[in-house]
Amino acid sequence: MQLGHPGLVAGVAGYVLHRQALLAVVLGLALLVNYLVAALVASLIPLTLHWLRSDPAVASSVFVTACTDLCG
Repeated sequence: MQLGHPGLVAGVAGYVLHRQALLAVVLGLALLVNYLVAALVASLIPLTLHWLRSDPAVASSVFVTACTDLCG
């Protein structure tokens, strides 16, 4: 059973623990943006590698991990 978006859960937990609304908003938005970047990159990199006639299954995991780590 899923409780909700992890950014929302982390934001609420941050507010409950520290009583700072700005911390909750920043934490929630950071997780939301990180998930959106990861989803976008994870779908576009394999398509790009396929278009470049490279094997997407071999190379895409390295690029996806690097991009999500850099953007996160």
